Amino acid sequence: MKANFELVESLRQRRREIEINAYGHELSDEERDALDRIKQSQEEAEEARRKAGEFEKWQAKQLSQIPPRFVGKTFDNYRTWSNEQREIVAHLRTGKSAIIFGGNGVGKTHLAFAAIRTQIELGISSQYILAFDFFTEVKRSFRDDSTDAILKRYATVGYLVIDEVDKAFGSQTEFVYLYSLINERYNRMLPTVLITNADEAELVSVIGSSTLSRVAGDGAIIELKGQDWRQKERA
Repeated sequence: MKANFELVESLRQRRREIEINAYGHELSDEERDALDRIKQSQEEAEEARRKAGEFEKWQAKQLSQIPPRFVGKTFDNYRTWSNEQREIVAHLRTGKSAIIFGGNGVGKTHLAFAAIRTQIELGISSQYILAFDFFTEVKRSFRDDSTDAILKRYATVGYLVIDEVDKAFGSQTEFVYLYSLINERYNRMLPTVLITNADEAELVSVIGSSTLSRVAGDGAIIELKGQDWRQKERA
């Protein structure tokens, strides 16, 4: 007991010396509490700055996937001419699933990258990939048995856009792996956007009925109408 008492007194004396050296007098309990609160506030501010810096780095890395042609594409500069188009933009802003179909040059990819940018700014990991590139990755993975890892990578991203799903070969293997990916994302309740130039009558043959049902069930089937802006800009 005596040893403990002497240790406590030694610590108190050491604290007293430190306080007198730093502040010119021994601090009261109220002053120590105030200093503790200031220290805690400073530590919280430093932690907030650290997290903000990490978020900025993460966001920059995520945004770097957007090609130069689409870097400036946002919902705000997408030209809408009707209430129907404005409703489409409003739906995509929510980050919900969608199947978007329509002709060339009507702005499907513009909206895709606008949606990706919005999700990234909200802190949600997002990815855009062409269907052809996805299926090529899957087929190459057969060589080293990495198929499961590839599917998991795409199945766990927060927001996924698969473009040009009508440009693949339409093989049974592609149907199986597209369904497997969409089903896994559906079970994880993660939004997926599929984009195609196919018309409405071709959607089932291009995507598959089960895949279409899962994506549409969590979102919407959207026909994007309008003129071909690429043709108009070249004219």
